[in-house]
Amino acid sequence: MNAPPWLFDIDPAAISLQVLLPAVTWAILIFVAYREWQARRRLAEEIRERMQVEQALQRRSRYLKALSEVNQLLLSNPGYREAYEEILRQLGLAANASRVYIFENHPGEEGQVLTSQRAEWCAPGIEPQIDNQSLQRVQMEYSPCKRWMPILHQGKPVTGKIGELSQEEREFLESQQIRSILILPMQVNGSLFGFVGFDQCDRERDWEDSEIYFLRSAAITLCQHIERKQALDEIAYQHQRLEERVKSRTAQLELANEELEAFCYTVSHDLRGPLTGIRGFSQLLLDELEASACTERDYILRVLDITDRTLQLIDDLLSLSRAARTELQCASVDLSEIAQTVAAELQLQYPQRKVVFNIQEQMTAAGDEGLLKAVVQNLIHNSWKYTSKKPMAEISFGSSRIDGETVYHVRDNGAGFRMEYVDRLFQAFSRLHTAHEFPGTGVGLATVRRIVQRHGGRVWAEGEVDKGASFYFTLSALS
Repeated sequence: MNAPPWLFDIDPAAISLQVLLPAVTWAILIFVAYREWQARRRLAEEIRERMQVEQALQRRSRYLKALSEVNQLLLSNPGYREAYEEILRQLGLAANASRVYIFENHPGEEGQVLTSQRAEWCAPGIEPQIDNQSLQRVQMEYSPCKRWMPILHQGKPVTGKIGELSQEEREFLESQQIRSILILPMQVNGSLFGFVGFDQCDRERDWEDSEIYFLRSAAITLCQHIERKQALDEIAYQHQRLEERVKSRTAQLELANEELEAFCYTVSHDLRGPLTGIRGFSQLLLDELEASACTERDYILRVLDITDRTLQLIDDLLSLSRAARTELQCASVDLSEIAQTVAAELQLQYPQRKVVFNIQEQMTAAGDEGLLKAVVQNLIHNSWKYTSKKPMAEISFGSSRIDGETVYHVRDNGAGFRMEYVDRLFQAFSRLHTAHEFPGTGVGLATVRRIVQRHGGRVWAEGEVDKGASFYFTLSALS
């Protein structure tokens, strides 16, 4: 069959343009529309991402501000319960929560651990639960929320939406209009102190990790403050107990000292009369006996010697008692003059002794003249006694300024002592030598220490065997 002649008159290029042009146009339009849709989609995603970032930044800013406020509140309140309400308000506003609260653990009457609500903050329109008696003295192990305790003891948070919970727990929370919950443990000194709770009553809510992180930081900060407060309370309690014990012990010691001093004074005073009588009658008997070496005369001489030593001991005890009981009469005391007088009396009493005295001039001190005289007298007499075996003795009395303090000293070249026994020197009736070596009662240096201490000073000694001893003392200024 032959083709019709008109078919050969059609231009093929024209046919292609007529067919392809609309298709290409539609393809271009579709491509442009697709690209525009992609651009709009990317823009929407960028806007959404930017909004999410801005929301996250705003949320972060809220939490950081709340954390700062919590720190300021804890620093400005010496306690922590006083700041509970404001802390919960700051955290509730930052978290956009409906209700925030704190529960604390405490012991029950039978030793069981109970939990009670201590503080609460509620958003406007949310019913408070602070007066809900079912939230007081709760034994959590037997409560509808018993599953919380093992988790909280591990330091982990408890979260949940009402639809995901057991029926018992859901009914308990629904009675408080709770739809979502976040519970954060409060661990103080390694044990569960309680917990901070966040309720969402208007919607179900998934708590984000970043939110839980910030809120846990606030709970940890609160726990650290509680630990610090408990430590300070314990220190204050122990300090008070120590003060009370010190006061009680001091009162007991003062009473014992007063009784001992009164006893010593009474005994010394009452014994002096009979001993004086014994000595007097013994002296009369001695005078009537002939100057012979008879046994009776020897016995009487021994009685006189014992009586003299006992009377000296009584005098020393009375001096020690007066050193503790005498009321201080402060005045300017010339210590140099006292020392010179004591030295002159000793040289007059024992003219056979060869002793060189070196006494510093114009040494004065503020204190009780009678008691300070006893200090100088006892120290010089002590040096005089322990230099008795030296063919040429030297005794010096002077002072020097050390670290802004006047330190007085009495030095000699006598028997000295071993430094390991220095603590015994100033103890009453404690002697480093026998009475046959050097006579004495062992009370003089104890009297010196008591007088110096009453004047707010210190006394100490240094020595070396056969090379002498040095005694030092200070006197605080008395008004």
